[in-house]
Amino acid sequence: MNTPIPPTSINNKGIVTSLDRIIDDFFGLNQINLSYINGSAYGRLCREKPELDGSELARRLLTGISGNRSALTQAGKPVRGSQMWRFKKNPKLASGNASLEVRIERAIARLMDSDWVNQVPVASGLTAGHEAKRSIDLVHRRSDTEYDFIELKALSPGKRCGGNQTPLFAAMEILQYGLIFLYCRENQLVLFPGTADLHPLLRARIIHLEVLMTPNCYQQQGGIDLSGIAWLNSILLGCLEELNRRTPCLVSFTFAFRQFPQEFLWTEDDHRALVESEIDGCWPGTLRDKIQRAIAGREPVGIC
Repeated sequence: MNTPIPPTSINNKGIVTSLDRIIDDFFGLNQINLSYINGSAYGRLCREKPELDGSELARRLLTGISGNRSALTQAGKPVRGSQMWRFKKNPKLASGNASLEVRIERAIARLMDSDWVNQVPVASGLTAGHEAKRSIDLVHRRSDTEYDFIELKALSPGKRCGGNQTPLFAAMEILQYGLIFLYCRENQLVLFPGTADLHPLLRARIIHLEVLMTPNCYQQQGGIDLSGIAWLNSILLGCLEELNRRTPCLVSFTFAFRQFPQEFLWTEDDHRALVESEIDGCWPGTLRDKIQRAIAGREPVGIC
């Protein structure tokens, strides 16, 4: 049975309205006043290791997305998605006080080739209604019809996961982006009439959803190693089974938890060197090599 979407003012409704609540309901977190956004919720679920049907989560979220768009259509809120699913680098380097995650994302976009782009918008601007900003951190083009959608998380050495720097939060984010992509793919002619050339990503036939984090993002406060996340991986695989069953001829999905190599560190000196070299646009070869090795060396997380 699908969880009903709570009423929301149409002026404040967007394509992602109530998806957070649907996720919290699925995991039983609303009943204990927690949200999947909180690190404490992730720790609790890791201890309980719930056996839940991922296909049900996928169905609930797709119902929520479709219901939101239907309500907007009935209220006369038009589509205005000219910037959606653009495949273009966001070249602006992070400011000095930006998080490590943002610095690494921008460094990858700067130093990798043209098949790597960042901050790909998936929701903001999709309609004339209110839309929360939603962007995929990194998108990698394997071919014109095959892409990686990557949710990036990074913490400085010595820190451990908490807040929105957890495998649970990252997995739910990239799952929602995959579902929004599927909805846009299924409704491309309605949502983006006559603008197919502006949205080359929507021609994708294979999407690889990926959570990519520094290794310490897989560890909880107190030094408890939570890399054994089979319960969460099982739920995600159940979600993808549902999606691939629904759209076998349209688009197929895979999912993986991955981590940067243990030796990878993006330091303050690295960031400063990249910023200083921006003036002449000649990036230091050592930084390019470092980023390329980090991307090439990312590896699956042990699921046990």
